[in-house]
Amino acid sequence: MKQSEKWKRGLPYVGNKGQKAEKIIDILPAGSRLVDVFGGGGSISLTAASSDKWNEVVYNDRRKTVVNLLKALIKDKPHFDLMNYVYMDRETFYSWRDKMPDSIERTLVLTIWSFSNDLRSYLWGPKNEKDKLQLTRALFLGDTGTKLDGLYSYAKNENSISGKYRLFHKWR
Repeated sequence: MKQSEKWKRGLPYVGNKGQKAEKIIDILPAGSRLVDVFGGGGSISLTAASSDKWNEVVYNDRRKTVVNLLKALIKDKPHFDLMNYVYMDRETFYSWRDKMPDSIERTLVLTIWSFSNDLRSYLWGPKNEKDKLQLTRALFLGDTGTKLDGLYSYAKNENSISGKYRLFHKWR
């Protein structure tokens, strides 16, 4: 998959077929409509919509806020600056989960920062949370006061989240 087409992978979601979506779409017969009954992160729907094999692609998921989040991200309305969501500690995650009203922004935060994207449990365990968060702060904010902050200078001209992580792996 080309770097410019990675958006087709959809939301990070358990069971995401993003890496296999093109192969799945290739073997499905063309027709007037494709119904993605268990849409999840949307990788099948997004890949199908860009393939021109169907006149209409219908995406469905049992969580209405996930459907609305995917629509918002596709239409860019409302616009989300995803860089605002690159750092979240455990306490903030649980505050979003327990105190924020249901919304597409809350769904975005809980999808990105939950373990197995279950929208309930924090992504990292207590043992490695500190190291992961410190690395994330160094990469995106450069304010850890450690040698890792050199990573920020190395990656500061990269504007995409995936590009910054690609530079991190090169820097490492």
